[in-house]
Amino acid sequence: MLDRRIFLMGSSGLTLAQTPSKKILLGLIGSGGEGRGLLQRFKREPDVQVGGVCDVYEPNLEAGLSAAGGGATAYRNYKALLDNKDIGTVIIATPEHWHHRMLLDALVAGQDVYIEKPLCHTLDEGLEMVRAAKGSRSIVQVGMQRRSSSLFLEGRELRRAGKLGVVRMVRTFWLNNDLQPVNRQFQGPIDWVQWQGPAPLTAKDPRLFFDWRN
Repeated sequence: MLDRRIFLMGSSGLTLAQTPSKKILLGLIGSGGEGRGLLQRFKREPDVQVGGVCDVYEPNLEAGLSAAGGGATAYRNYKALLDNKDIGTVIIATPEHWHHRMLLDALVAGQDVYIEKPLCHTLDEGLEMVRAAKGSRSIVQVGMQRRSSSLFLEGRELRRAGKLGVVRMVRTFWLNNDLQPVNRQFQGPIDWVQWQGPAPLTAKDPRLFFDWRN
């Protein structure tokens, strides 16, 4: 279809291509540092307008609205943002324990989606998300900028040229642990139950919120 939007992620960054007659009303779900950074990159496109910002942590919500540049509606529940049928594209930049559910709900709502890496927590979640995306009319892009780095491009070419011989096993790893204590405290209200969502319910703890990757 000529009026569909296409998202492209390359080594030079995120670009957005569309037919010039179409305005894209964008919604941001998760307006922490990563979400706000993505928002600024989407806003470089002249046909993109930010229609909504959603976050359960009030300081992030306020910062996201400021980054949106005015005119965006504040949401404290992502389903309310998805219910806005004027919003045709959403960015999901939450911690990944929410990715599975939010993507499925966005597809049901008919939005195109840019979702941050990593896609999900389990293989079963990922398979369900892929099936749902293929069965929808939506465009889904996962942020995987690292695939465009020169290191991985060189590895791909070595493999294609047959210089590695017969590959029988591939081992991958990523070292991203930080044992330093997190001393940050909440600077405003947070809907702790909603932030945890499908994760096991635990006591309110700023270490989990600000350092969830570790």
